[in-house]
Amino acid sequence: MTQLDITDSGVSAFVGKLIIGTFKLQLIHLKGIFYSFVLDVGMNDKIIMVEPNGTEKQKWYFDDDFTIRNEQGMVLDIPKGSKEAGTPVIAFKKHGGPNQKFRIVPINKIK
Repeated sequence: MTQLDITDSGVSAFVGKLIIGTFKLQLIHLKGIFYSFVLDVGMNDKIIMVEPNGTEKQKWYFDDDFTIRNEQGMVLDIPKGSKEAGTPVIAFKKHGGPNQKFRIVPINKIK
C-alpha cells in the first residue's frame, strides 16, 4: 500500500480509521512555508499541483477500498507499481490494484 502524507493538525484523530468523503488534497507546508496548491490532473494524466479553481479534477474522494478518486472517476495510481523514488503519480482508470491504494500516515511515522 502506498503512503499519502496529510499533515493537518486534525488528521491524528483519523489515523487507522476509514475516512470517506470529498477532500481537497493540499500541500500544507514545506520548511514552514504555507502553500495553497491542490492536486489536479494535468497533461498525459500526470498529477500536478496548481492553484485551486474548483474544477472536478481537483475534488478528491477517499473511497472505502483505499483508492483516492476524483469527480471524473479517475484514481491516483503509481505507474506499474513502481517503488523507485521520483516515480510520478498519475490519474488512471480504476482497476483496484495495490498501486492504486493509499493510506494516511502521520508525518512523524514516515521513515
